[in-house]
Amino acid sequence: MEILQLLFTWWQINPATISALWDGAAKVITASTPIVLGVLAYVQYRNGKRAQEDAAAARADTRDVKTALKTTGAATARATEEVKDELVKTGAATSASLSHITDLGEKTHTLVNSQYGIALALIVEKASRIYEISRLEIDRVELERAREKLAEHEAKQHTVDKGEK
Repeated sequence: MEILQLLFTWWQINPATISALWDGAAKVITASTPIVLGVLAYVQYRNGKRAQEDAAAARADTRDVKTALKTTGAATARATEEVKDELVKTGAATSASLSHITDLGEKTHTLVNSQYGIALALIVEKASRIYEISRLEIDRVELERAREKLAEHEAKQHTVDKGEK
């Protein structure tokens, strides 16, 4: 109590004023207590009512979800069958396309090998003419190298033509 007296003196508050304020506050609290209790009771009632409404809505949503799942399950089964059928059709078309691509690749390879053989034969012919004119050792070496490359290519092509790899 002495500490309060010191604080009141320091703050320059009259102890009688403080006592009157405390009495007034007590009267306000006493008078407002039923109101506060009434408000709390109403809030509790409203929250309970909302909880009941939310529970009813959740039960309805659960029924809706169950119905949707049954409907979706049947639709999914139908869609799965359609996808499976489409995959079978697409697989056959893809197989035909791959066969065509393979055939086209083999024909292109044959054409390129043929053109490569022609190019090598022309190189041998030109190297031969250059050597006949120059009679230089370096030109003879180049002619021999060109003839070897042509011979290698013809040997490989002969193997391919026989059906070996």
